[in-house]
Amino acid sequence: MSRVFKLWTTYRLMQGFLNGVTIGGGMLAQSWITRGIEQGGYAIFNAQVGYRFTKHLDASLTLNNMFNREYYIRPPGNFFSEFGDRRNVMLTLRSAF
Repeated sequence: MSRVFKLWTTYRLMQGFLNGVTIGGGMLAQSWITRGIEQGGYAIFNAQVGYRFTKHLDASLTLNNMFNREYYIRPPGNFFSEFGDRRNVMLTLRSAF
């Protein structure tokens, strides 16, 4: 049986010239998986930086899979397999009214 552990945290700076900046990071770790083929355990690390422009608008830039780890999120089996995402960057804009 496989085990999964997920952790994500963010911290918003509130003073000085970095007021409004948010930094964060996270990880996903999974133990071995067996499904026709055995995959050893792995961990994926992510990092994020963001900025709050106004109380209604903020943006964040997230680097996923920082170390470009190759892994299956669904190992090969009888029907199909699926690789996990490679290193990628995601820009997110959020607005609230």
